[in-house]
Amino acid sequence: MSLLREYIQNLITEKIETDQPSTMIAIYPTDDAIKQIVKFRNTLDIPSDVRVIPPEELHCTIRYWKGDRKLEDILPFVNSLESKSISAKATKLEALGDSIVILLDSKELNSLFSKIDNGIQKHGIPPSDFPDYKAHISLYGGDKAQEVPSKKIPFDTLSLDGVKMVNEDDEVFWSSL
Repeated sequence: MSLLREYIQNLITEKIETDQPSTMIAIYPTDDAIKQIVKFRNTLDIPSDVRVIPPEELHCTIRYWKGDRKLEDILPFVNSLESKSISAKATKLEALGDSIVILLDSKELNSLFSKIDNGIQKHGIPPSDFPDYKAHISLYGGDKAQEVPSKKIPFDTLSLDGVKMVNEDDEVFWSSL
C-alpha cells in the first residue's frame, strides 16, 4: 500500500472512530466529597491552558465505550445494579494520559467495574479497552501530558454514591439517583 493511500485510509478510520457515539457508566462523589476535592484542587498550581473539571462533572468512570449503545439491550442489566455508597481510598495524584487525577483504591469499585464490564459484554458491548481498571477522578487536563503536582492529598477516603450512564454530551440515559 502506498504511503498516500495508507495516510488516507488512516484518516478515514480515524474519522469513523471519532464520529461514533460514546457512552460512559460512572459513579459520582457525594456533595461532601466534591467539596473536599475542589478545596484540595484549589491549592494546586494549575496551568492556565488546561480544562479544570467543573464540580458537577467530577466522577469516577466505571466503564466507557464507543459505538452502538445498545440501550434497549443493556438497560435491563443496568437497572438491576444496586445503588449503594462506596468508599474509596484516595492514594495519590498521578498523570493519566493528558490529565491529572486522584487515584482511588477500592475493592468495591474494582468489583463494580468487573460486574458492569461482564454484564454489558453479554449484551454485545465490546470488552473494555482498559482491562486493568484504574479507578480515578480527573481534576484537570489539557492537550499534552501534565506535570504531577507534589502536594499530598489531605484526605484519606472519598464517598461515591449514584451511578449514571451518560453520552458524550453528558445527557443522562439512566441514573440510580
